[in-house]
Amino acid sequence: MLGLDGYQPLTLESLANAVYSLAENTDVFYSLFCGATIFLMQSGFTFLHAGSIQEKNVKNILIKSILHVCGGAIGYWATGFGVAFEQGPFIGTSGDRFFLKGNSSGGSYYIDFFIQFTFAVAAASITAGVIAERCKMVSYICYSIFFTGFLYPVVVHAIWNSDGFLSPYADKPLGDVGMIDFSGSGVIHVTGGTTGLVATIILGPRIGRFYDKRGQLLDKPYDFPSHSVILQVLGTFILWFGWYGLNAGSTFAISPDGYGDVAALCTVTTTLSAAAGALSSMFTDTLLGYYYNGEIEYDLNICMNGCLGGLVAISAGCAVVEPWAAVLIGTVSGNVYLFSSKFLVHLKVDDASDAIPIHFFNGIWGCISTGLFACPRHTFASYGGTYCGLFYSNENLLLAEISGILFIVAWVSAVMTPLFYIVNMLGLFRIEQDKEIIGIDISLHKGPAYILDLSSHEDSLEKPRILAIHGKASNSAITKLQLANLEITDDKFDITYLDGLVEMERGGKGVEEFVNGPYFSFYHDKNDHRFSASFMDAVIHVQKTIIQEGPFDAIYGFSQGGCIAAAVAAAHNNIDFRDQLLEHEHGRHASRRFKSSLRVSGNFIGSGIDRTSKGQGNLSSRSAGLFLSPKSFYHAPCKYMILACASEDPAFLNKDVKFPKEEKSVDIASFHLIGVKDSRKSTSEKMTQIFSDAHIMYLAGGHLISRVTVGAELLETLHQNLYMRKNAVTMSPPKMVRASDVSSIGVMSPNQVVGVELSNLIENPTILRVLKSKDPSRPLLYNARDSFKNNYTTYGEVVEFIEDGEGDLCRLGVKQGDIVAFCAPSGKLSVKIYTLHIMIHSNHNCKKSGGAVPALALLSIMSQVTAAPFAPSSILLEQFSPTHLILFDGVENQGAKSAFLKFFAANKTPLHRACMLNDPAKPGLFRYYQSSRPRRNSLDLLST
Repeated sequence: MLGLDGYQPLTLESLANAVYSLAENTDVFYSLFCGATIFLMQSGFTFLHAGSIQEKNVKNILIKSILHVCGGAIGYWATGFGVAFEQGPFIGTSGDRFFLKGNSSGGSYYIDFFIQFTFAVAAASITAGVIAERCKMVSYICYSIFFTGFLYPVVVHAIWNSDGFLSPYADKPLGDVGMIDFSGSGVIHVTGGTTGLVATIILGPRIGRFYDKRGQLLDKPYDFPSHSVILQVLGTFILWFGWYGLNAGSTFAISPDGYGDVAALCTVTTTLSAAAGALSSMFTDTLLGYYYNGEIEYDLNICMNGCLGGLVAISAGCAVVEPWAAVLIGTVSGNVYLFSSKFLVHLKVDDASDAIPIHFFNGIWGCISTGLFACPRHTFASYGGTYCGLFYSNENLLLAEISGILFIVAWVSAVMTPLFYIVNMLGLFRIEQDKEIIGIDISLHKGPAYILDLSSHEDSLEKPRILAIHGKASNSAITKLQLANLEITDDKFDITYLDGLVEMERGGKGVEEFVNGPYFSFYHDKNDHRFSASFMDAVIHVQKTIIQEGPFDAIYGFSQGGCIAAAVAAAHNNIDFRDQLLEHEHGRHASRRFKSSLRVSGNFIGSGIDRTSKGQGNLSSRSAGLFLSPKSFYHAPCKYMILACASEDPAFLNKDVKFPKEEKSVDIASFHLIGVKDSRKSTSEKMTQIFSDAHIMYLAGGHLISRVTVGAELLETLHQNLYMRKNAVTMSPPKMVRASDVSSIGVMSPNQVVGVELSNLIENPTILRVLKSKDPSRPLLYNARDSFKNNYTTYGEVVEFIEDGEGDLCRLGVKQGDIVAFCAPSGKLSVKIYTLHIMIHSNHNCKKSGGAVPALALLSIMSQVTAAPFAPSSILLEQFSPTHLILFDGVENQGAKSAFLKFFAANKTPLHRACMLNDPAKPGLFRYYQSSRPRRNSLDLLST
């Protein structure tokens, strides 16, 4: 019956229903808000992981962050929710939570799924940071579905389901108390951390982390630079914010009496533990650094990760411990993170984002600390029982916590170890080596996350920075003239000129003719008893300059300066040489001030402008207190080196100082300028051998830098190709002198760091550019003994042949970054490798080709790839795994032909045929034919 106003009369029953509905809706909204806050943690994980890895893999981790949430949603909807919360002794076996088939509880039913889903994907995110930069996309998405659909829900069922054997809500809980894990130190973080630990052990470390390119153990692990500390800090704060939803939201309601008190306590303990974790880890790390190195430094990564460790540790007991206990838990968690991180590095376990120390070890500590500090008053408010920790005279809870930890670790390890192992054995887990070195973004995601336009730096304050070091009895004025000859000038580059420590009475040969004094050397002559001490003084001098004035993109060194630059690079890699430098540094008198004669660009003849003219203070006064330590050598001194006419033999230096003489022992990319007529040419070539990534250009003349076109284009190539791409295929200077068949393996690239000299006329870092610089009507290729002297191919015709003509590799489908191997007939083509001097001869015995064909093959293919020519064997083909093979007709070397055909048949790599046109009027021209497919008898290819 309606009242006078048309509304149903208010009764006690209707009022009760309204209050109940309001309370239920309030709880739904509370869980919705907390769930959304927890979901925001995915942004935090994404920012943290993206900031922690290298720039070349950022897109990959971003895509994985999105797809793992999508895969996790499907997995948890299909089976995860049912396995976790349906009834069953070990897992939920049936019910309406599988595929969300039921709707018995309205909004509460759906909101339970949503908030539990956010818990599940938070746990799954942990592994993403551990195995970043080396895991295949498909395997990671499949892992996400399996993790949220089965692995993680089993742990949830055991601890958070009332049917679980570890649950405090069970009828007969373990030890009469069960395992208290309020917000998931064990359920979320130990589960995710164990999965990440198993995955990274099976997957192995990133290339270059603990072992060099030859597989030899590094003196110290290489710390890959975090590409953005801003993203890391932003991610940390977002995660901290989301943790309030995770911990306080674990009440899953707010309307019942006392639930608000529990949620409020969770926010307080969460805040205090996070703060204590950050402070304790920072304090301990700084103290250890001062104890071992005598330096006070504050590490941002330690601070952030200590904070996250405190958040993980408090999650289990956030609702059952007192605030003072939260401070103690956080304090211990910071040190747990710090020492467990060092322990994993000692074990050579590669964790890209330090997630295992944060989540796994601190998750364990969080569960144990709950068993120690759980307060009876708070456990009664949260669980309705008077459970208490060991500090309150009850050991049962601690035993239950330890049992829960053992169960989680055993369960995850037993399931994921064989699964990851099988996937890895099938080649479905780890990314291919070349893609890992080049960068997953370039290889699989259509380019890098950031487009770096180096040319835009020319008009900005961020021009490429170069530290320039002169030679013996010289000064920075000469260095400036040398760099001008290389077209490295102050309008394009930010150049810092450094003078040596030893003042000379006279300038070196030819120096006084060009510039006024004073003149300097970096060290005394080799027959001087002061040689060793002065050499180490010079290295220390340069290293301190790098610390104070760096970072630098490149170091340029001429003669003596080239040796000192190489020594600085060696100190970064060689621990024996580094220790000798530190011992020498410590042995010097404390009052001795390291001399500096730092110069900047300007009128160097007689002027010597120093940093004081720019208001930066005198380097000598600012460096008096600078003292080198092992940390001074942790970071590479530059991205690449330009060493011109290096004047010392590494083996000789090794006799007086512990300068490394082993081949490829220095892993910094280097570009070497060597004079063809330099009396020290052999020592310069020996210096190249200690670098694992050395590129050589030979210059006309002797021990000097003549004018040659290098400039910004070459340096941009060095910066992008050598530093950014890390040279996916490393080429060593070939050992052969003559090639019976002209052949090579190279990487498709528009720029080549290669010097080519043709008939002593051509010298340029790129072949095609020098061909264009010549008169297009000038003859280039001909058969010298041909009776018809008007039969030749011109420069212009060769350029047309290479660019969009028959010789364009793009016609074969060769793309940027592809690896090409080719083999052409000899034609008595002589190749002097070390000067790359090509001499063209005729060959009457070679009826099909003549000498012009291999010459044009070499010029056309080498103008489009980055390499130096050498003869590929079966071993080298397997090592470099070319993506395209080119085999010319008329190859007489059966070994080379056999190697190509065997590799073609075994790997199904496209094999392209090159056929001579046999046009006597145009010697050298040939035509490509599209790839062949393997046949039963691959040797039949050449007969068709």
